[in-house]
Amino acid sequence: MSICGYLVLAKPGAAPALAGRLAALPGCDVVPARAHDVLLLVTDSEGAHDDAALRERVERLEGVAALVLTFGDVDSVSAPRSAARDG
Repeated sequence: MSICGYLVLAKPGAAPALAGRLAALPGCDVVPARAHDVLLLVTDSEGAHDDAALRERVERLEGVAALVLTFGDVDSVSAPRSAARDG
């Protein structure tokens, strides 16, 4: 299981619509900042591969200016072998 927290920097004026698109994605919870084009995104996926696919999907959404990982906890059982060895 993989749980990650991101700051999503939206393009100017795009935060409200982007929040709706993010909230519609499976495994995503969104909290908008007050008076800024910033969103807090918490994702929950089955493992490292699913998390990477979700992250790529979010990065391609219209209105995303930047995506910043602030926290990531990937279960070593579901992580690729090289990641589990690296710690």
